[in-house]
Amino acid sequence: PLEDRRAVPPFAALRAFEALGRTGGLRRAAQSLGLNHGVVSRHIRALEAWTGVELVERNGGQRGLTAAGAAYH
Repeated sequence: PLEDRRAVPPFAALRAFEALGRTGGLRRAAQSLGLNHGVVSRHIRALEAWTGVELVERNGGQRGLTAAGAAYH
């Protein structure tokens, strides 16, 4: 059932978020995963949509975890 699939966030999104938190940057996360940074960015946005919480601060070219993002990581 559809509700069972929503009980757990998408694995690709969690993987991208973990890499972002571990490496401290979107491009570094993408490089560590062997993905394009645009793909990682979309995964992060998907996880934020799933959680309903902003996990990453977006200040120009800087990407850092919000307090909620750090706690989730």
